[in-house]
Amino acid sequence: MMYYTQIKIIGLIVLFIAMTSFLHAQEEDEIIFTADPVAFTSELSNFLSSIPDKQSRVMIKDFETFKASYMPEENEWISIASIANLLVSLDAKPLSYFSRFINSINSFAQTSLSKYSLTNLLEAVQFQLQKPSPSLLQADNLLHFANRLNSFQELFQSGTIAWTLTGNNWSIEKDTSICLSFTNSTLTGKAVNESSPIYNLTARYYPLQTLLVAQQGHVNWESVNISSEEVYAELGDFKIDLSRSVYSIDSVLLTDKRYFDQALIGRFENKVVTGMPPSRRGYPKFSSYKRINQIKSIYANMDYTGGFTLQGSKVIGADIYNNKGTLLIYYDNRPFMRLASTYFLFTPTRARGVNTEVSMYFDSDSIFHPGLSFQYQKNRNELALMRDGLGLSNSRFFNTYHNLDLDVEMIVWHPGDSIMVLSGMVGSLENQANFESADYFSIQRFNEILLADKLNPLFGVKNCAEYYNSRVFTSGELAEFMNRPHHLVEEMLLNVSFLGFVRFDSQTGMIEVNQRTYDFLDKHAELQDYDIIRFQSDIPPPTPNGYLYIPSGRLKINGVKYIDLSTERSVRAYPSGNQISVYKNRTIKFDGFVQAGLLSFTGQDFRLEYAPFRIYMNHIDQIKLKVHIPRNDDYSDTYIT
Repeated sequence: MMYYTQIKIIGLIVLFIAMTSFLHAQEEDEIIFTADPVAFTSELSNFLSSIPDKQSRVMIKDFETFKASYMPEENEWISIASIANLLVSLDAKPLSYFSRFINSINSFAQTSLSKYSLTNLLEAVQFQLQKPSPSLLQADNLLHFANRLNSFQELFQSGTIAWTLTGNNWSIEKDTSICLSFTNSTLTGKAVNESSPIYNLTARYYPLQTLLVAQQGHVNWESVNISSEEVYAELGDFKIDLSRSVYSIDSVLLTDKRYFDQALIGRFENKVVTGMPPSRRGYPKFSSYKRINQIKSIYANMDYTGGFTLQGSKVIGADIYNNKGTLLIYYDNRPFMRLASTYFLFTPTRARGVNTEVSMYFDSDSIFHPGLSFQYQKNRNELALMRDGLGLSNSRFFNTYHNLDLDVEMIVWHPGDSIMVLSGMVGSLENQANFESADYFSIQRFNEILLADKLNPLFGVKNCAEYYNSRVFTSGELAEFMNRPHHLVEEMLLNVSFLGFVRFDSQTGMIEVNQRTYDFLDKHAELQDYDIIRFQSDIPPPTPNGYLYIPSGRLKINGVKYIDLSTERSVRAYPSGNQISVYKNRTIKFDGFVQAGLLSFTGQDFRLEYAPFRIYMNHIDQIKLKVHIPRNDDYSDTYIT
């Protein structure tokens, strides 16, 4: 038994020795490349014999150039040979990973990198190939990065976008991961003849993560035709993923000498764009953290205050908090018009505002609209306030100077001129506008705003204000108080806001109850006097509905056929030429004809004074009296003049 056991042991030993010899012989067969510079070239030539002769000759020639110009040191030859053997052992074919490895080495023949960059690169590649799970892809990415960097000064390229580097003081270094370190260089994102550079850049780039980690940089707006002497931004510590075409950086300092004496701090965003003309580009973009920025004379006699964003060549009057900015316009060296919006757009040639609050000041009074489209054309010095059908634009102008609501489509003004023009929209077949006294009341109006269950919403608004002991509350609170669906309450609020009963911000849901609500309900309860002054202006273009003369406050209105002054006393005015002039607190002047019951008056220089509610007739041409003759039959009574 012992004899057979000994035979088995001897046999196992012989088998072990034979296998060890076989494996050792196999390893020796895999060592194709040596660290000897002369021998390596010959070994490389033999290995590349399987690829087309022309390609191999070019690769060998370039390798000879690399040896002669770069003159690798002994440790680098050892790494080169080791990587070549590792690639062979991982079955890297001559025309795939292996050829890219040799081309990457060859690219160091003429490089801007520091002397030890190749050593660090080779060590990083070896590390990737010697891991327990070797990563040919990661090693190839490093080699491809070095090749593109040396050959084309590229850090990253994908599709139509490439990030290129110019400058010097570059080196491949070992950090937490292999990286390219550089100082005072320019990094440029390029796409189809468009570029987006970062100047004076000191940073490290990690190619395996496509991550740029920077300490400083400098950008400007030359890509949108703004002088780099006037506008630029200083970048502090920041990171950029170069695999993306867009990036953002916090806490950037912007200098814009056109508008500000001091630098602004804010957020910077940029995007490598393609095929976009400078006037339409939305990048580079800077958004100030500061809520209140002041720009004096952004246009002649106009000052802007509010959020500031420089987006391409355009200045955006908006901030990240959605606060309203204001544009203050001066007339005769005093503030005359105030525009407020969460979004203004300013360019060198034009300006516009979305859902813009408008206030025009006349002494201590004003003409106000809660939300219009605002446009200004600098070359024509033309300002337009228009209804665009959005938001609160369908509301009236509320006018405490004339105490006359203005329901007009558009107001046009050339800032500095003394006259504003009231008209329909350009292209309208008819210029139509309506004018209504601030104290107007009719039971018809009261019934128009009833809800489906015949409840007037103004009672709900008034009672809710009393419940919360405040005229300011939210649409949600009102919906809960009225036990109505929120969307229906918001629709109701918009409608009553158009008539001036409340101020309603549909974005925030805030409600402010105006005094007009209380007055209107008091009129309904016959606790307060009211009037029925309401008239219409209808006139074909190009004649406008009217003119507002700024110095005097006179409102000249065209296309007025008649004005009802009192239904109870049957008083109606018919202005000659369909034209009237309205002054402070509804003083109305006109020439023409007044029908007052059985009397009628024709003349010039008639004047309605609202406070005593009397018509003063300074020049009467004719008075007519109708005489009532009752009839005893079934026919109507007869009137004779």
